[in-house]
Amino acid sequence: MILNIVYIASQHDAVDSLKLLLDAKADPEAETAKGFTSIYIAASKGCLQSMTLLLSAKARCDIKATGGFTAVLNVALVYKYF
Repeated sequence: MILNIVYIASQHDAVDSLKLLLDAKADPEAETAKGFTSIYIAASKGCLQSMTLLLSAKARCDIKATGGFTAVLNVALVYKYF
C-alpha cells in the first residue's frame, strides 16, 4: 500500500501538520492503491479534528474504498451506529 503524507497526518490526527499540508494545496482526496482516502482513515481512527479539516478542504466522504465502504459507512460500522 502506497501512503501519502496527508493520509499519514490524518491517521495520527496530526492537525497542525495536516493544516499546513492542506494550506499548501495538498490533495485532501488522495487515495491508496486500495482506494482508502485520508478522510476514510481519519474516520476509522476517530480522528475528529482531522476529519473536520479534511471536510473543510472539500474532501468527499462518499468515495468508496475496496469492499464498497465509504468513510461515513466505516464510521457507522466501527462505532456501531446501526
